[in-house]
Amino acid sequence: MQLVELPFRQILQTPGQPITAAYFVESGFLSMLIILEDGDGAEVGLVGREGMLGLPLLYGTDRSDLEGIVQCPGMALRIEAEALQAALGWSPSLQRRLLR
Repeated sequence: MQLVELPFRQILQTPGQPITAAYFVESGFLSMLIILEDGDGAEVGLVGREGMLGLPLLYGTDRSDLEGIVQCPGMALRIEAEALQAALGWSPSLQRRLLR
């Protein structure tokens, strides 16, 4: 994992595209958006210190229907998708903890 800066409006997850990394927010927060037919986004959730971006990786998939974008700048711990999936394979209890 590495500590990374989260600049305002940075897109971290794109709908339908492979998720390349998971983010554990240390400060600031992310918005989860569903993109509507007219191209506008509707906020369906927020991710802060209590959660993570990249939840589909815990379920064995690498795609989401949601966009993840930085709504309030801050910092996060970033882990590559492959490294997270490998860690989940080594430690079944890790998946249970992250799903909480």
